[in-house]
Amino acid sequence: MPEGGQAAQSAGELAERIAALRAEPSEANARELAALTERLRRLVPPANTPLSPLLAAARLAVPFDFSVPPSHRASGGQWVTAAKRAFVLGLRPLHVELLKPQAAFNQRVLRVLERLEARRDQGTREDLTDWVRGQLDAQGAGEAAPAGAASGFGGGSSPEVAQTREGAQGFGGGSSPEVAQTREGTQGFGGGSSPEVTQTQEGARGFGGGSSPEVAQTREGAQGFGGGSAAAAPAPHGTLNFVDVGAAGGPRERRTPRGFAPVDLAWKLAWRAWRRAMGPVLEPLLERQAEWNAQMRETLLSVAAAPGAGTPDPLDATHRVARLVALASPLARPGLPRGVRASAPLWREVLRRQSRFNGEAVVALAAILGVRTPPPPLPALEDFHHWCTLRESGDIHAAREAVARLPRRPRLSLLVATAGACPAHLRECLASVEAQVYPEWELVLVGPEDGPALPEPWGSSRRQPRIRRVTLSGPTDFARALRVGLQAASGDFVGVLGAEDTLAPHALAEVARALGADPGLDVVYGDEDRLDTRGRRTAPFFKPDWSPDLLRSVDYLGRGVMARRALVESVGGFREGFPGAEEYDLFLRLSEASERIGHVPHLLYHRRLGAVGQVSQEGRRALAEHLARRGEDAEVTVPGPGRYRVRYAVRGTPKVSIIVPFKDRPDLLKTLTDTLLERTTYKHFELVLVSNNSVRPETFALLDTLTDARVVKRTWDFPFNYPAINNWAAGQATGELLLFLNNDMEVVDPGWLTELVSQAQRPEVGAVGAKLLFPEGTVQHAGIVVGMTGMAGHPFWRLPDGPIATPFGHTEWVRNWLSVTSACVMIRRPLFDALGGFDERFLLCGSDVDLGLRLHARGLRVVCTPFARVVHHESASRRTDAIPEPDYWRSFTSYRPWLLKGDPYYNPNLTLLSGDCDLRRHPEDGEALAVRTLAHEVPSARRPPA
Repeated sequence: MPEGGQAAQSAGELAERIAALRAEPSEANARELAALTERLRRLVPPANTPLSPLLAAARLAVPFDFSVPPSHRASGGQWVTAAKRAFVLGLRPLHVELLKPQAAFNQRVLRVLERLEARRDQGTREDLTDWVRGQLDAQGAGEAAPAGAASGFGGGSSPEVAQTREGAQGFGGGSSPEVAQTREGTQGFGGGSSPEVTQTQEGARGFGGGSSPEVAQTREGAQGFGGGSAAAAPAPHGTLNFVDVGAAGGPRERRTPRGFAPVDLAWKLAWRAWRRAMGPVLEPLLERQAEWNAQMRETLLSVAAAPGAGTPDPLDATHRVARLVALASPLARPGLPRGVRASAPLWREVLRRQSRFNGEAVVALAAILGVRTPPPPLPALEDFHHWCTLRESGDIHAAREAVARLPRRPRLSLLVATAGACPAHLRECLASVEAQVYPEWELVLVGPEDGPALPEPWGSSRRQPRIRRVTLSGPTDFARALRVGLQAASGDFVGVLGAEDTLAPHALAEVARALGADPGLDVVYGDEDRLDTRGRRTAPFFKPDWSPDLLRSVDYLGRGVMARRALVESVGGFREGFPGAEEYDLFLRLSEASERIGHVPHLLYHRRLGAVGQVSQEGRRALAEHLARRGEDAEVTVPGPGRYRVRYAVRGTPKVSIIVPFKDRPDLLKTLTDTLLERTTYKHFELVLVSNNSVRPETFALLDTLTDARVVKRTWDFPFNYPAINNWAAGQATGELLLFLNNDMEVVDPGWLTELVSQAQRPEVGAVGAKLLFPEGTVQHAGIVVGMTGMAGHPFWRLPDGPIATPFGHTEWVRNWLSVTSACVMIRRPLFDALGGFDERFLLCGSDVDLGLRLHARGLRVVCTPFARVVHHESASRRTDAIPEPDYWRSFTSYRPWLLKGDPYYNPNLTLLSGDCDLRRHPEDGEALAVRTLAHEVPSARRPPA
């Protein structure tokens, strides 16, 4: 269990008890509830990476809390890391002085964002222009800067260091650097030692007293450098205060007596000399940050005006946010001089936290404006080698120890067709087999009798009883080689190993461990990556657990699959006539005979050539035959590289009841009704529009214009409860199939409803969801992962639509999930009734996930299809405080069985902190994240306890 897992488990039990008390509030349990809630907050530490962008920005506001991560380089990485740390930490005092003014400006930006967010939440129309200008232009405790100037990095052609009344060093507009000391005195460093910058539990501490501002704690709990109300009173002139680190590791304040003028002078001279020397480098490096500061100031001032009286319109706001995102990385400026580019990797570490602050602050601003930031980049995987190094040595050691404890060790046979293999690559392949920590293996090499000899030391002179060589006369096609190899194999399980591919040292051990944990498994598969032309590992593919609908979209099992030999033989083994798809054809037939299919979430197989999901006409034919054998009326096509599409025939013309709750927003409702009625090719439906406390005349005027006979108008004027509205509307509906749909949708695919109907009619499917896209074409929903981002989240969220490359594949495949969003979900009426509908103990969020979990418990599949695309005009931001707090606690109770053990349709090697399907670099499991949300992120937790 990862570090913190045990604590999270006990905290999870505590959270479940709190949820039970909240579900039945009474005066008798109020005291116990308060005590348990406070205990939970103390037991669970706050997030290092908060889920709220404003919280994240607050914790990054002090840019000189330096930390240099290890290099991801495969060779020489330790030297690169050492050089960066020497530069960043060795020159820390100089970097701190350089970034002090930016720290002060960051804090001012945070205060403004908090006030603007509060105005948005309260719905007031207060004009904050003067207050925001006073905040952003303040230099000291209420002292205003020149009009139009932003604190921090200025816009002059050459940076000049000027110390303000607070002691923060700022860049002015002079032509040469000068160090000016104000009446408060210049802060020096006594005793010849360097100042320490230590981080408290809540945030980063800085230099207190004297000319430097005292670290002030913001409302969000992050500590930083204050200006204005956050600044501390100056210490007596000539006194030097700085933070020291006590024996216990905590900060303590040490007071140094007066009389260090020589040290002050030496520091001033050193600072001046360093700035003169670095001026040609600093000016172009910091120019982009200065531009970001100016752009942020201008945007915040425009937002500060009373809503509707100068605030940016959505298009203007989107452009402003995009510009800020483009400027967020100070070192991303094009055209840097060659000498500056050479030192950029070092300065990138100095400005790492500032870059992250810029990004989080822009996300918080976008939420206030109600617009989206530009789509995030795809996972870069620059540290993939380092990521593997950190994990796999421990995995190999654990596998070796586990093998020693196995009561039974099945023999595992590997089949290798050697025809046409590169001798050097074949040598690596064979060496990887002999390096296995699991001893009970057999290698069957099948090749032409006139083929070249095996590379040494596996030639004829070497006798290895576990390696068997079989020669073929006549045709040596791949299917025939595998058939002959299967006949020669004696293992309990067999698998195919490409002649130029390699295995991880613990590959077979992990298979044996899985079989030991569940002896009834018939098929076991692992994750895989690629070997590039230089033999380096790249392009990992982390697979979900057994997903039958995904296998009908792509051969996601790929390589690294071991199957029970008796079962392989019973389904006919490897068949000829499917060149390039022999294994896919076998997997499909195996899935017909058994669904005892297990997944090992480790990178066990390194494939030399080929891409995930190679498709061919032979593969299409194998899939078509599979469907025919199962008696399913369907057509198979190849819509694009790497994927198949199964079009299931619609049986009859079942009536669909499309249920749309709404409250006013006639603009959204008109877009939905117009596009749905005009573009949908499946005609047998009723559109049940349910008004919930609508009051605007425009809404009722729009309803009067909807004269299509398929439109049914209903009213449910009770306090808002999303599950209750839908349950009541389902009782009023007359269709055989129920489609729950949000009012902020736009139909773009004419065949979307036909696709949903065809999937929902399948008896093994409980619910089917659509791919939902934001208006700009990024993904809003393609399935739900339980445990992601605190409770449940959307993988691929805001990534580009299409066959993109992530460690988890892309959204163009039909997949199985534990749940899909009720923003667009179809379910058969009898099944919905049997489940009792949505759980009305939820108010807004969570009932859809809960419904999916109940379907899964009944053995039914939840499917999301990319062939039903709908544009979702969803709110631009996810706000923790916009969700009713009872929904969090009810969700935790419903989701908890899956939070700790993990969502089977998402790989545990991938992050739970975001939806970009990047590598997992955090120790917390889903339950730990959920408990942390309950302890620190829900609305009541953000208020100080009574």
